[in-house]
Amino acid sequence: EKNADQIANGDLTLITKLRQSDQIHGLAASFSKMTMELREKLLGIRQKSEELPGLIDEIKKLSQNEIIPSKELTGITARLSQISSGLQESLKHFKL
Repeated sequence: EKNADQIANGDLTLITKLRQSDQIHGLAASFSKMTMELREKLLGIRQKSEELPGLIDEIKKLSQNEIIPSKELTGITARLSQISSGLQESLKHFKL
């Protein structure tokens, strides 16, 4: 119960451990696996979201020029599309 409360409060570093002889050992293993998978998904979302401010700054700098080189704009929009797709894929894991 303590572990469930900690995970509910956002601690995705916690691994549930029980003695091998406990009847709910399988449940604990599933719970730990679920926690690790959630943590991996959220780390991926965080990594992708941390890339966005830099790209936004690049767009702001380019927009100050009278002419935005299409090669630079194409590269930035491609990276934004990749980040967007990655975030959408990561969010598919969650039922919202």
